[in-house]
Amino acid sequence: MARGMFILMKVLFIVERAQQWSFEIAGAGVATARAYLTDPAYASGSHPQVVNFCRVDRHQGRGYYVSLLAEARGHRPLPDVKTIEDLQADAPMKALAAQIDEFAGTSIRHDATDRFEIDAYFGRDPAERHPELARQLFAIVKAPLIRARFKRENGAWKLDKLSAIGAAEIPPQQRAFLLAAARQFLAGDDAVRTEAARSATPTVAILRDPQEQDRPSNDDALHKFVEAAALVGRSFHPGRRRGQGSLPGRTAA
Repeated sequence: MARGMFILMKVLFIVERAQQWSFEIAGAGVATARAYLTDPAYASGSHPQVVNFCRVDRHQGRGYYVSLLAEARGHRPLPDVKTIEDLQADAPMKALAAQIDEFAGTSIRHDATDRFEIDAYFGRDPAERHPELARQLFAIVKAPLIRARFKRENGAWKLDKLSAIGAAEIPPQQRAFLLAAARQFLAGDDAVRTEAARSATPTVAILRDPQEQDRPSNDDALHKFVEAAALVGRSFHPGRRRGQGSLPGRTAA
């Protein structure tokens, strides 16, 4: 990849396989997860926003590490690591469900069954029946591709399952709609881009295993990392180690 091309990008789409995103959008580029994680060219000083189209629900999956490394590089990933972890943890999921249930009851128009599913691509509903619900899901979850399932209990709609999906899960007949949604997101002519944008502050991402007996860094050392990060204008994100191996741009402790 030419360094000049990377500098001119506003958004970098990351996919698991190149054929999952064959579109061309002015101001955007595409890379596979393997390339982003291993090619030093993507660690340059320019800061496009990374849109992670990989699956992020797999334990030790590449999608998780794409967002983790993007944060460390200051590439403001969508979704970010906190969002990925919140979608996989019980307590944060309950908090998200409480927010979503507040407006789901008045937004969902579905009488045929007691089950309802909606996808949101950058805050847009590909079925074009529940635009406000899709926009609200994107505003709360801040993932580019979202799937939400609801069930009706005692006459009220409740969130049953919420996940960030990958580009591989987009039906062929909806790919043109996804392209239009991505172009709108990139153009910034919709409020969803403003709502989704994370702070441009680069993040120091440190993986640690609190159960490890001989950790390279103790709690005092990690506290010094926090202080040093603030002094150089970076935020600090501690995370649990989820796999082995070395990633460029990652700091382990």
